Amino acid sequence: MLITNLSITLPHVMQFTFVDWFLKILLLKMIWRPLRRRIWRKLRFSTMLLMKSGGFYKCPVEKSVRSLMNVPFTLKTFELEVGFIKQAASQGMVLLKGDRSVGGVRA
Repeated sequence: MLITNLSITLPHVMQFTFVDWFLKILLLKMIWRPLRRRIWRKLRFSTMLLMKSGGFYKCPVEKSVRSLMNVPFTLKTFELEVGFIKQAASQGMVLLKGDRSVGGVRA
């Protein structure tokens, strides 16, 4: 009886495993790799802007623990940050206000 159950369920498990494997490969090649490239381009661009701003923009997070998705930064003065967030909101960009612990603006 046990052997019969195994022979019935085994092909189903193998089919699911193959489909699961195929979808993982498909997702990896078609979605994740281009997305990862886009994330790294955004990160390099934003980091370059922060470094070349001459101190106008500053990143309060240590380089070794920065996120790939959210790049927080601060401006020279708090008034400039508030103005930046208001102007961004008028252009349809919302939720840019920084983290509670870090503050600033998110890119």
